[in-house]
Amino acid sequence: MRNTITKRLAAVATVSALVLTVPGTAFAQTQPVDPASVETDRAGAIDQTKRRALEAIDKRLDAVAGWTQRVAESEHLDAGHRATLVAELEATTRGLTALAADIEAATTLSELGALVPKIVEDYWVFALLGPKVHLVIAADAMTHIGGRLEEVSSTIQAAIDRLEEADYDPAEAQAALDRMRAHLGVAASLIDPVPATVLGLKPVDMPEASDRLRNARAELESAGEELRAAGRAGREAVEAIRKAITP
Repeated sequence: MRNTITKRLAAVATVSALVLTVPGTAFAQTQPVDPASVETDRAGAIDQTKRRALEAIDKRLDAVAGWTQRVAESEHLDAGHRATLVAELEATTRGLTALAADIEAATTLSELGALVPKIVEDYWVFALLGPKVHLVIAADAMTHIGGRLEEVSSTIQAAIDRLEEADYDPAEAQAALDRMRAHLGVAASLIDPVPATVLGLKPVDMPEASDRLRNARAELESAGEELRAAGRAGREAVEAIRKAITP
């Protein structure tokens, strides 16, 4: 029950902005009411509510189209993650388009009052779908970077092994490489859970799922710091190798 109330409250700003066009004749009046005037006011309120609702839907459809293109163009997006995001983006486009048609066909404020909240409550486009797209793309890109750094660490290890075989002292280089690998391990532990965590979130989980999205974003930020630290440690290892072989 509390979850339902929270959802309704989260959508109330949108609903209020779209429906606060109810004609002033709804209030008690001391003068006789002209039925024709009331009908005109009601028609105007319906038209204005529709216009605002359709504008809200168009704004969301434009955003979804942009995210769809970004998903298509993301070079390092995992194939399974891409398929999941595309399916959700396409379903959202279909759903909002159908909702727009229903709103356009509505003839009463009561019908619109039932339809308008769905713009937010059924999709959470900006609060959920957009962050999911951005976080999954970022996580997969960071996984790719981590993989490249792992390859670099293997190359550095091979150089250190040759250094030791040639009777040079590799201790400083090995210590730097060990730090690099430790940072990469922490980064991977932060990045790996993010896609599964956010891809599983649905509109029904909102707005409570906002905390999970914020946590995922914070984990990726921390992972980014770890990747940068790994890069610095790798450069230190390379420099230590150079120092070891310099007369």
